[in-house]
Amino acid sequence: MALSKLDDLAAVLASLPPEKQGEILAQAMVTAAIVKETIKPPKKTGAETTSDLMSNWLEKKSEGTARAYKNDIDSFIHWLQAEKKTNAYKQVDNDLWIWDLNDEQRLNLLDLTKLMVDDCDRYLKYLSKKESDNIITRSTVRRRIAAVKSFLQYAQDSGFTVYNVASATKMPPARKTTEDRILSVSDVGAILSETRKAVKDAQTEFVKKQAIRDWLIIKLLYIGAFRVSEVATLSWEQIKVTESGNGSIKVVGKGDKERVVVIPASQLVHLQTSRESNSPDEPVFKSRESSKGIKAVSDRTIREIVAKYAKLAKLDRIPSPHWFRHSHATHALNGGAPIKVTTKTLGHASASTTLDNYVHTGEEESSSFFLNAD
Repeated sequence: MALSKLDDLAAVLASLPPEKQGEILAQAMVTAAIVKETIKPPKKTGAETTSDLMSNWLEKKSEGTARAYKNDIDSFIHWLQAEKKTNAYKQVDNDLWIWDLNDEQRLNLLDLTKLMVDDCDRYLKYLSKKESDNIITRSTVRRRIAAVKSFLQYAQDSGFTVYNVASATKMPPARKTTEDRILSVSDVGAILSETRKAVKDAQTEFVKKQAIRDWLIIKLLYIGAFRVSEVATLSWEQIKVTESGNGSIKVVGKGDKERVVVIPASQLVHLQTSRESNSPDEPVFKSRESSKGIKAVSDRTIREIVAKYAKLAKLDRIPSPHWFRHSHATHALNGGAPIKVTTKTLGHASASTTLDNYVHTGEEESSSFFLNAD
């Protein structure tokens, strides 16, 4: 009966002049908008702007998780601004670089209520293209999409928006296991060799300083098995000298867990040689100086540094900074490092985690060779 009435209505509309059909359609759209606004869930947040909403979303997350999410949403905003194909992001003057704006200004240029499903789908295509070009890894694609989905879901749950437009965006499947993300010893050596070459070939003092910074960052990622965020946020007050002259670095890792990593004295000397001031809270690795003061290098910049030197080393795959952590664990264990020592350096809760992830056997290896049955 209902279908019959709809057919009758469709027939009546079809018989009307085009201009009358347009009027009815326009009125229907207005009515739909009114209904949509009427059924909009009540706001459960005091946030009035996107930056307010972001602060509320991150406030109960650990420092490391909050920082990672913020960086990933920044990447989404940067893409929206650069692509210039959405009404959800207010464009800035051509003379103004978006990263010169502060966090609050950047976020508040984004109107979440104007985001479309197509915006999120195009962002996924953009990230997938970067992955296929070996610029980022599949895990980076998944993490950035997950961050956007989570933030927009929070916006919906808070009544800030009516619908999470990213909910239909398909998360790419995980592709690589830990074992697939381990560099060989020669690959690590080739990357470090390129960083030393960059220092040697630098034509200006500024370029040389940047090359030394890059060399130290990659070396520290490998030597200390640090996560990218731990290196990016490292300040001089976190570095101490042990009684034996080695370096002791205290970092806050995943889940806000503190751990102390001891590095060889030779690495400590290299770090100390690069130091330019006695300020304890100054970042070890600086990005640039501006009117806002000295800025620490960002996670994004570290990823770009790693990719740059991996390409110069002509590796057949482009690693993320986290690959050096995996490589450290595997190379250390293969080199005879005790499992307890490696577990402590990585900050794992138990040795079983380290064993499950980093103890691998070759095709020709078997415990049978350790038995005598003759």
